[in-house]
Amino acid sequence: MSVGLIYHPIYLEHDTGLHCEVASRLITTMSHLKKVATIDKLIPIKPQAATLEQDVLNLAVARMDDLYQPTC
Repeated sequence: MSVGLIYHPIYLEHDTGLHCEVASRLITTMSHLKKVATIDKLIPIKPQAATLEQDVLNLAVARMDDLYQPTC
């Protein structure tokens, strides 16, 4: 089985404030993958900018998830 890794250094500039998605977490993860040589086994995938249609669809799905509350 093949496993891909989507990564770009620009991800380190994504500042989410208090959310867990912080640059230090990504740095630690990438360092660990390099240290244990797992990164060499991953297929690098170049990230691509989302189209306007993809952005709108993702926002709509996220909003639907927010609105839908299971009753059980």
